[in-house]
Amino acid sequence: MDEIPKWKQLRFRAEGAEAGRLSDLLRETAHAMDALGELTVLDMTFHSVLTADGELKPIIDVYYALDDDVEVSGAIPAGSNVVYHASQASPTGTGSAGAADLLKKFADETIGCLGDVSVESVVFKPLVGDGDGEVGQSMTVYYTTG
Repeated sequence: MDEIPKWKQLRFRAEGAEAGRLSDLLRETAHAMDALGELTVLDMTFHSVLTADGELKPIIDVYYALDDDVEVSGAIPAGSNVVYHASQASPTGTGSAGAADLLKKFADETIGCLGDVSVESVVFKPLVGDGDGEVGQSMTVYYTTG
């Protein structure tokens, strides 16, 4: 079995039945997370794809680490794959750039510099925190290479 490279994240995908209940997919995802054991969820994306039958199929991608220590490597859990990630954030406070400026900067300085990759997901996070611990808006791209 391959080893998890350092400084990379893991991803697993849970796919629901066509026109299935989202609650069933959420429970399936929770059971998959329980089966993996101790993990730190970094991002979770929800989306649907249109099937050939014209039905919407719900999908959940979970981006996670098996340990908070990025130096840890070990066997890749079944059903998971390794993805790279890059993030960029806006500063907070008076005069800080808004979401449109972050999108432009992310397009030019992050996505535009990745080269030939397959983008798995792009996650936008709004301003979080309160007062002193505030973090500006951020974006993360998860991708695979060659």
